[in-house]
Amino acid sequence: LPASAPALKALGARELMAHLRGEIPLETAAAAVKQATRNYAKRQMTWFRNRMIAWRTIHAQQSCDFLDLATDYLREGP
Repeated sequence: LPASAPALKALGARELMAHLRGEIPLETAAAAVKQATRNYAKRQMTWFRNRMIAWRTIHAQQSCDFLDLATDYLREGP
């Protein structure tokens, strides 16, 4: 793949390619992918927190009521 290939922009691709080129051991690449994934998840949570008006928390015992909660939310809004 050329270095500019869109697939190489995927999460963890840079670390995996560094391993395949012999630049870092597999364990280091795996740790870097895990850290990159955590960082990405944190950015996503920040993005959502800054854009969502209300979060709905659904507990396990309420899971059967999820459809009703979602329907109410769509009907009434946040």
